[in-house]
Parts: sequence; structure tokens; C-alpha cells
Amino acid sequence: MGTGSAIFAEAFHDAGGSVAGVDINREMIDAAKKHVPDGTFLLAPAEELPFADGSFDVTFFGVVFHEVSDYAQALHEAFRVTRHATFILEWQYKQESVGPPLEHRLKETFVKDLGLSAGYRSFTAELLGTLVLYRLGKNDLQQDH
Repeated sequence: MGTGSAIFAEAFHDAGGSVAGVDINREMIDAAKKHVPDGTFLLAPAEELPFADGSFDVTFFGVVFHEVSDYAQALHEAFRVTRHATFILEWQYKQESVGPPLEHRLKETFVKDLGLSAGYRSFTAELLGTLVLYRLGKNDLQQDH
């Protein structure tokens, strides 16, 4: 979701995955199509995904989840179209000299509670420098940490 110029979609594609993406910005869709010509990129918000239930093994928000209009709806939609897990790469909730201001960052507990409310059964968070990678598992009972 929020494919942007397709930097993450291109990496997933190059690793052998089939990719699709949505963005609310037409220029980003056009850029994504240039970088991953055989991907499917559509103009749509994360809160209204134009894909059938269970269309994807995994879904991914690449440093964009803090920008969605309705966090709960975006995660419900990701849950709907995902078979296994949703990953959210976001800024850690702490003030830093890079990235958005603290008021635009999301607390880990907030993301976890949203995920569990959307129906995900497991949650993990892995710190990656200034970023954190959240994994919301749909069908597994992986331990939280």
C-alpha cells in the first residue's frame, strides 16, 4: 500500500515475487509502472483496496502507514486481501532528526491493538535502526514480542 515510486515493489519483484500496489497519487502509479512493468499498480487508497479477498500471500506498508486517513479501515482492508501476514515498516515512535515529527509517528501498542482488532492473530516488532518492522500474522499463533 502506498507504492510510491515502487522502491519496495521493485525489491520484492527482483526477489522473485509477483507484485501489485496502490497509491493515491497518479504520478507514483506511473513511476511504479516504469520500475516494475509487469506489476499491477492501481490508483486507490489503502482503505478501499480494489482486490478480491485473499488475493495476496502478504501485504506491505512501506513507511506510509502513518499517512493513511483511517488506520483501522486500512488494516481491515489489508486483512481482507491477505492470506498470511501484513508487514508495516514505520518510523520508531521517538523524536529524531530524520523522518516525520513525533506527532505523525505511531506507538507500537497502537499498531498492535489495531492489528488485533482487525483480526490478526499475532504481532511482532523488529527494530531496524530508525525504523521498526511490524508483522501482523493472520493464521498463525506466533508469540508476541
